[in-house]
Amino acid sequence: MLGTTSMRRSKGLTLAVMLATMMMVAVPLFYSENSEAETISVTDPYGNIAEFDAPVNKIVTLGFGLTLTVIDAGCKDKILAVDKYSIYSYTNNTKVQDLTASSIGSVYSSDANMVVSSMIQFVNTGLFDKETDVVVMNFSSAAIAENGLVDRLQGQGFKTLCYGSSSYTYDSVVKAVSDVVKLIGGDNSIVERMEDVKTSVSGRGVDLAESERPKAMYVSYTSGGIRVYNTGIAADMISVSNGINVGNNGSTAASHTEEVSFILQAGPDVIFMDGSYPLTEEQFKEVLGTDSIKVVKLEKEWNSYGPSTADGLETISEALYGPMPDGGSILGDLSIATTVIAGGAVIVVIASAVFFLKRRG
Repeated sequence: MLGTTSMRRSKGLTLAVMLATMMMVAVPLFYSENSEAETISVTDPYGNIAEFDAPVNKIVTLGFGLTLTVIDAGCKDKILAVDKYSIYSYTNNTKVQDLTASSIGSVYSSDANMVVSSMIQFVNTGLFDKETDVVVMNFSSAAIAENGLVDRLQGQGFKTLCYGSSSYTYDSVVKAVSDVVKLIGGDNSIVERMEDVKTSVSGRGVDLAESERPKAMYVSYTSGGIRVYNTGIAADMISVSNGINVGNNGSTAASHTEEVSFILQAGPDVIFMDGSYPLTEEQFKEVLGTDSIKVVKLEKEWNSYGPSTADGLETISEALYGPMPDGGSILGDLSIATTVIAGGAVIVVIASAVFFLKRRG
């Protein structure tokens, strides 16, 4: 009896050791991605580099889309200050309604002194640490000019990144959102969704000849005429959606001012209006003098460096090709599926081991 009991204890100990060993193997499958601390390094389109040993504690966002990126990534409490175009009284956007961050001006030259002096004050009062915190901003020609806002902030030792240009693309927006999420250690699912939307949208209409694809243009308001765009985020999203931008007049300029006759002659199936256009869709149709052209007014925040640009891409695709098919991309679920499969494999192995040892006992 004593020998039998000892043998059972030995087998029980063996089983425990095997289970513990297998769990040690299983844990890295789930957690190895975050087990080692890595330097967070981000480079903006202008070659400015910001590196940190950990996600930043505080961030200053000078651009509404960048502000929304931090909020949508679940890190609103990290926002120390924003530009004057990110506050609720200007945007009426409920996402920033309870934002307690300071408003310190904008990226334009008229506000540069205010931004620099505010940042210096934040450091002096201990609210901002130049080593652990970062400033991110939207593009303006004044901001990236020699001795502009970027140079002035970096001259004071601030880690400063700038995103955008006069003709930015959907991919550049995804890059900006991805960089900000990485800097703050936020929820990366907003980046994955942007990528998935592009994958879904870009697959529509690929089998059509160019002459069969829907024709579109993007317009905004300007005194004395209608501004039509050759390039820019909305023009790029028309291309990503496999539409033809008939508003492009072939010049190197980002846009050109036109009369209604130009639009009618181009013959678009859809006209996308800037969210700030003073007219409604129906009023714009009256200006055109026809109901035969579909007019879609885009949201203001879709024309910025933020995750909601994906909503704009979906809207443009649906206006060109009809409602998106049910389902959508599975790309965003691949990492989860891999983890589940790997975890399941470990569980199966453990269960098999238990069964084997019990059979032997």
